[in-house]
Amino acid sequence: MHPHHRRHARSYFRTTKRIAMAGGKIKHRSGARLQGGIPFDKSKGQHILKNPALVDSIVDKVGLKPTD
Repeated sequence: MHPHHRRHARSYFRTTKRIAMAGGKIKHRSGARLQGGIPFDKSKGQHILKNPALVDSIVDKVGLKPTD
């Protein structure tokens, strides 16, 4: 893990824990994220599915056929 990401993660979890202990609501940021060096913005629907089994499950449930 890159040192900057490690530092950010520690800060995020400390802040999240403080908010939760104070009885506040935890808001998750949905700004741009870096996946393999490419920025993705979840608020614009840009997601990367990491689990291939999940993708297969979605395709199975939709019922896609080779002719679609």
